Amino acid sequence: MRLIRFLPLAALGATLLALSAARAADIDFGQITEKHVMIPMRDGVKLSAYIYTPPGEGPWPVVFEQRYADLKGADTRKSFAKMAEYGYVVAGVNYRGAGLSEGTWVGYRALAWGEKKDGYDLCEWLGTQPWSTGKVGTFGSSQAGFAQNFLAVTQPPHLVCQYMIDTGLSLYHEGYRIGGTTRPIRFKAMRSVCRVPEHNDALLAEWFQHPTYDEYWAAEDCNPHIPKMNVPCCTIGSWYDFMCVGSIDSYVGRQHHGGPNSKGKQQLVIGPWLHGRFNKGNVVAELKYPENAKFDVLSHMMRYFDHYLKGKDNGVEKDEPVKYYVMGAVGEEGAPGNEWRTAKDWPIAAKQVP
Repeated sequence: MRLIRFLPLAALGATLLALSAARAADIDFGQITEKHVMIPMRDGVKLSAYIYTPPGEGPWPVVFEQRYADLKGADTRKSFAKMAEYGYVVAGVNYRGAGLSEGTWVGYRALAWGEKKDGYDLCEWLGTQPWSTGKVGTFGSSQAGFAQNFLAVTQPPHLVCQYMIDTGLSLYHEGYRIGGTTRPIRFKAMRSVCRVPEHNDALLAEWFQHPTYDEYWAAEDCNPHIPKMNVPCCTIGSWYDFMCVGSIDSYVGRQHHGGPNSKGKQQLVIGPWLHGRFNKGNVVAELKYPENAKFDVLSHMMRYFDHYLKGKDNGVEKDEPVKYYVMGAVGEEGAPGNEWRTAKDWPIAAKQVP
């Protein structure tokens, strides 16, 4: 790999694409087909995407995730292929400037309602391919949760529903300045996801010119734009997640202040888990909750998509809007709590007691 460091940028990109293509043959996806494509944006920049297609003629509904994290890891690729087995085209796409995606790395700033609208362009490209039914959903956690909120604001015509896990609305408050402090070490490490690492250095320098919330950070804050969000969404939150407030606020905002196809059509699930995606089990560090704390994200997510993207009458839309886990003492038999409860809304109804 040392030799690659000295290749010209264009040659480096071609080399990485070749290595990536060769890597596609090292995992048996069964009947699922994996393909790497470069999807064009409105300004001509192409974003790197891995597309997983089920067997048969199609067309199929499409679900996709936007992320800056690597898309080439074995676990990631297997999880996308597993989703495709449910009868969907599944796409994982890297942000502009991340991974093999072209363009300048600017974090999330090209995804939303600005001049570029990468999320919108991706959704419409995926929704208009010959193998697509025209019904598109989105999924993902953390970075991919933020991306979904940004996307919803832009209202792409082919977007039908969303499924967010451990998400947020304002990157200043729930990402870059959590608790009011900057964490430069964490974000310096983002160089590793960039096609051109120096782009991250320039972005950090830009951030540090805006130590407080201002118009710069408002460009990455979905809160003022919630009324434009207009699709059903299921949001998964985690009690032990530093972004749990973002997951809850996303549900509350969309459920009460979103567009007509958003209000009253949101769902929220909160359990005793850490930040993540398919990690919604019953063990958190030294704490072991009862088995009932486990939540099968994949099966629930695909049931959700089956209803909204395939029209299956599976009753998922009739589930209570809020399902939350009441935590109790662990290791104490008969301790109160440690049970699932449901509610019509969040915050849950409460009354004052003496």
